[in-house]
Amino acid sequence: MGLSFSSYGIHGTNKPLSIYDFQSRGYIRMHPEDAGALFRQVKVNEPGEIIYEPMLLAKLQDGRIFLEAHRDPYRKKSTDDLEFV
Repeated sequence: MGLSFSSYGIHGTNKPLSIYDFQSRGYIRMHPEDAGALFRQVKVNEPGEIIYEPMLLAKLQDGRIFLEAHRDPYRKKSTDDLEFV
């Protein structure tokens, strides 16, 4: 899926472990079924926002909460950007 940024895009991959690692500069890798679902939900020229966060928070259906913190390989975040609640 192409984006308005000429060097960026979203695509599915048959290497699922690559989704969770920084291996390219410009493409967002997703599980094929997730990429397909996203493709079906958006229209051409529909506005969107890509948020760069090396952290992920997930709440499972059973109520458990997980927090993942990853390194910032592009050095886009500084400690000044962190917000503690």
